[in-house]
Amino acid sequence: MGTDAANVRAAAALLDNLAAAGVREVCISPGSRSAPLALIAGSHPGLQHYVITDERDAAFFALGIAKRAGRPAAVLCTSGTAAANFAPAVAEASLGRVPLIVMTADRPTELRDAGAAQTIRQPGLFASHVCWSVDAAVPEESWPLERYFGTLACRAVAAARRCRAPVHINVPFREPLWSDAALERVPRGKISGPRVDYSHAATGIDDATVRRLASRLLACERGLLVCGPGTADENDLDAFVDLARALGWPLLLDPLSGMRFGALHAADGASVVVDAYDVLLRSETFAAAHRPDLVLRFGAPLTSKVLVRFLADQSAASQIAAWPGGMWADPDFVVSDVIECDPMPLVTALGADLLGSGAPKASTSAARARRSQPKDEARSWLESWADGQTAVRASLSRSVLGAGQAFEGAIASTIVDSLPEGSTLFVGNSLPVRAVDTFAAATDRRIRVLANRGANGIDGVTATALGAASVSDAPFVLFTGDLSFLHDVGALQIAHRHRLSLTIVIANNDGGGIFSFLQRPAKAGLFEELFATPHGIELGRAVEMCGGRHRAVSVFSDLASTLASALRDGGLQVVEIATDRERTVRLHQECVDLALADADRALGKPR
Repeated sequence: MGTDAANVRAAAALLDNLAAAGVREVCISPGSRSAPLALIAGSHPGLQHYVITDERDAAFFALGIAKRAGRPAAVLCTSGTAAANFAPAVAEASLGRVPLIVMTADRPTELRDAGAAQTIRQPGLFASHVCWSVDAAVPEESWPLERYFGTLACRAVAAARRCRAPVHINVPFREPLWSDAALERVPRGKISGPRVDYSHAATGIDDATVRRLASRLLACERGLLVCGPGTADENDLDAFVDLARALGWPLLLDPLSGMRFGALHAADGASVVVDAYDVLLRSETFAAAHRPDLVLRFGAPLTSKVLVRFLADQSAASQIAAWPGGMWADPDFVVSDVIECDPMPLVTALGADLLGSGAPKASTSAARARRSQPKDEARSWLESWADGQTAVRASLSRSVLGAGQAFEGAIASTIVDSLPEGSTLFVGNSLPVRAVDTFAAATDRRIRVLANRGANGIDGVTATALGAASVSDAPFVLFTGDLSFLHDVGALQIAHRHRLSLTIVIANNDGGGIFSFLQRPAKAGLFEELFATPHGIELGRAVEMCGGRHRAVSVFSDLASTLASALRDGGLQVVEIATDRERTVRLHQECVDLALADADRALGKPR
């Protein structure tokens, strides 16, 4: 299997899924680099193809099809200026609100700006005239081509339909481009990867969508509700808990979901909420025994890498995502269904249907039977997650208290335990947000947790927290690391100039502590110089220069009282506590190992 096979597999996945998503016609302008796509399109039983030698006319011909049929049509060409000739029709489609799928073949990245023939800068070629564009990866046999290119096709059709506008898929191919043997190995017209079913609910969730989804959920005994960042807020929690309880499924809440801190305030919240997944799923035994058949996903990409890997491994499960318009949070390409909608109307409607209130049309005899007498297997599924959750949280609490030492996990736990009802916690990236995810348990106190997880960077953390604090009357705490603090130290003048109140807790490990958890170079000294980057700077001087008060905590047990005092005093308060990078890694691992052992014992599987 070589490059020719990878190119053909990618082309087949792309075109199969375009056809499956509703594209019926493709206009082909002949060329060499586009051969893998042209050969598949030209013999595809689900696609009517037209060969038009002039690219400008080919694109306008496809535009006419789409304009009259009211569905996306596709147009395909080779690399170089051939692609530029699509521009007039793309502009017309954009301004005329016509859905069009524009596919351009391209040279691989290493041949761009290198003098290669028929090579121009094609990514972004159509600029603002397309509603979505992607410079696809070069096909490689070593990764899941069908999942990737199949998803691109479905996203393209979904975007074109939703926006009534053109989209651009730029596909680079390496030579050899194709072979007869590779073509013969690809089933013609058969979906070669998991197609993403897409539905758009711009005007609200209709009864038919609710009934179909409720039926799928009810048919599944082993399911998960997974809420990523930005799913909802604490006022919406009851609806999620009701849905989880009706299904008998665990409700996994990311710390940035908007619902973890306050989750135990909801009736029955403690019986379904799982927040210890980051530890539980490190157990190969637990993960293997708790493979779901269906996952209903909400929100942005998850904080926990452990949970992300677990879901990525569940390729056999149906993974249904409910995302608001424009969001696509599936970097592992495992989502099988997308419902474009705000999550709350969907969750509320599903809960009403499954609990038999407010949606009598959607109730079925099977649903009523399950509600009145849940199966033992469904109960054991939820109870197994709940037992593991309880054991892990109790163990982590004992370990953190028992250690009595400052490390990021203990600091995160202490901050959350210390914050009063209605507080806001802004969390820095790298270690702080992960420490909150792993070590900060769900509470009955409503605490809003914010972070800059769009790009996951450490820049601008303090300025963003100050901006958020400026429109909040409640207690506001920023938990950050020393490098993030130094990176944005200039933002402290904002607090001084505008007399803002913000309490900042800095875990100072004199460098980039997250790198201590990652792979290290073998050569001595390189890790400290290039990754850990110790700075040795006294942070308090910058705080005092900007009119703030700096408090150094030398004994970990004093952190909670120091934080409480800082919150009472108001203004710019910086609480600094030193940690050690190597000790953090050791204590983190010790706490996790003890928690896993306790969970195994609780589940009857001693380690």
